[in-house]
Amino acid sequence: MEKKAIIYATGERGVYVGRLEPCFKRANVPSTLLVSLDDDLEMIDSARRVRMQGKSFLIPAGMNLEVNTHGSNVAMFFLNGLGNDLSRLIPIMRSVLPMGDQHCFSGIAGEADVIEFANILRNQRPSLATAEQIVNEWMDHPSRRQPDPDPRIAKAVQL
Repeated sequence: MEKKAIIYATGERGVYVGRLEPCFKRANVPSTLLVSLDDDLEMIDSARRVRMQGKSFLIPAGMNLEVNTHGSNVAMFFLNGLGNDLSRLIPIMRSVLPMGDQHCFSGIAGEADVIEFANILRNQRPSLATAEQIVNEWMDHPSRRQPDPDPRIAKAVQL
């Protein structure tokens, strides 16, 4: 029996694990790490008529694009609004993909570990506190440390 999708949402980050429609259109949402738990995803740049395949994509905030999920289960990690999460993840992505006049990224280092974690969320359904702790520990790992943003920017985003 197919497991229902699950969503974890905290004040800083969110995670969705489940199926998406085969042709998923993403518009103006926070920066997102999108990872397939099954088959490769296909990122579609309709402006350039280019398709890029991969298991994981890092998509900056506000980027409108289309993804062919091939009906796969996916994990969508919605990153914090200050941009620190995005800054932490960009250096561990293997490829930069031009998409129109913007860029997204593919091939996160440690992809199998991210998929394993997403499958734990999907199959074991831990409490929100446990899921949040695991995501925060992974995201805040010293290897991904970045300087904190200017406090004025943090306050503006909070407001």
